[in-house]
Formats: sequence, C-alpha cells, structure tokens
Amino acid sequence: MKSNNFKNILSEKEEKSLPDNFDDNMMTLIRKHASNKATSKQYIRLMYLFFVLGIAFGVVIAFTVVSIDFTFLGRNFSINESILILPLVGLILIVFEKIYKTSYSTRSIH
Repeated sequence: MKSNNFKNILSEKEEKSLPDNFDDNMMTLIRKHASNKATSKQYIRLMYLFFVLGIAFGVVIAFTVVSIDFTFLGRNFSINESILILPLVGLILIVFEKIYKTSYSTRSIH
C-alpha cells in the first residue's frame, strides 16, 4: 500500500522545466550588462576629463585675475588672488571626492 501511494505521489509530481526561450533571454541580459558596463566606463572617463578641464580653467582664471578692483557705493574694494583660490580648492576637493566615490561604486557593481 505504501509503494502504491508513493507511485501516485510521483506520478502527480509536476516536472518543472525552463521556458523555451530561457537561453535567449539570458544571453540578452548578459549583452545588456556588458553594454552598460562599457557605457559606464565611458562616462567615468568623461567625468575625469571634464574634472581636469575644470581645474585647468579655474586655475587659469584665478591666476589671470590676480586682483580685481571695483567701486561699490562710492567705496573702493579689492579682491586678491587668495580669496579667489580658496573656494576653487574647496570645490576641487568636493568634486574629486564625488568622482572618486562614483568610479569606486561602479567598479564594485561590475
């Protein structure tokens, strides 16, 4: 009787199989992942390129504008080089940190 019940249980068992297009779907996902990885590498290169261009542009502007003299409400004001460079250095550090974190997080994902 036990063997008969066991045969019934086994005959009722459904055999799960993968869908027919499983291989195609998996290969499509792999291709998308590879494409996204290549695209993210390109964006990281562009981030570094524009970061360096921004630094160069900021340094050129900061050193060409050594001293700005202007009059406001009848008073003469002068902005020297150090006042222009301090925000530039702070901005460089903040942007570099964000770029580094972005490139590090994309490396760990892929």
